[in-house]
Amino acid sequence: GFWQGMEAAYSAISQARRPGAPLYIVAHSLGAAHAADFLALNRLAGAPSVSSTLLLGCPRPGTATLAEFLASETITSLRNWGGEFDHDPVTDVPPDVPLARFTPVRGYLDVNAPPATDDEWGDVLARHHAELYWQGWLALQQAATERPTLVPVK
Repeated sequence: GFWQGMEAAYSAISQARRPGAPLYIVAHSLGAAHAADFLALNRLAGAPSVSSTLLLGCPRPGTATLAEFLASETITSLRNWGGEFDHDPVTDVPPDVPLARFTPVRGYLDVNAPPATDDEWGDVLARHHAELYWQGWLALQQAATERPTLVPVK
């Protein structure tokens, strides 16, 4: 599952973290789910908050309990969305089933960064490339300079 290896990773990052220095997290796919787990471990440890977290194509790493526990964290979670049948399917896993209501840790901020028509990953995962998420993020930042502000989803 998403939790595998997180305690060791949290320990290593915590030991390397400089006191008083801000910590920013940008993570994609499974790494984004691990980032959510890292934030939970960080809160449980009472460690200094992460300054900001950007999740790209994050699967649903937990239930509403995890999302509520992380409500005070500054998290922006992007989904590459071109429509109901043209989006990154990784953001839909694990599926939401009655006995385990998996949910994103934060509502998705949709970007529309279409893949190349001859994408090597094929139709299903074509919108999951980290590079496409980065293009979408940069487009959002460019649009923000043309508007008064872009407020991160809290």
